[in-house]
Amino acid sequence: MHVTGNYVYTVIGATDTMVIGDISDPAYPRIISQTNVGDGVNFVYASGRYAYVSNFTAGSVSVVDVSNPFDPVKRSEVATGVQANGVYAHGRYLYTTNAGPGTLSVVDVSDPGRAVEVREISIAT
Repeated sequence: MHVTGNYVYTVIGATDTMVIGDISDPAYPRIISQTNVGDGVNFVYASGRYAYVSNFTAGSVSVVDVSNPFDPVKRSEVATGVQANGVYAHGRYLYTTNAGPGTLSVVDVSDPGRAVEVREISIAT
């Protein structure tokens, strides 16, 4: 789950959906949209116009345009390592850990419609 501004972003693994909620009134949060984004969704991170979702089963990360939180649109999906497990974005790069092999993937998201993995390194000890 990730909160930014008046919105909360979360994922539901059983349905492979990302859900956006309006929390502008914390006493009355409401779901405003949901969309299918991948296979085995398990983590989400939102930054600016985009949300990034790790897809554990698919071993990938989805890039979702959330500039209109009422109508999110999946822009791309990039293969990373086996069992993509966490996700964080900073600047033009997105980072995800891959549980199976114990690796970290670095993904260039400067063109959200064509995200590209630029490196995968071992973090296993």
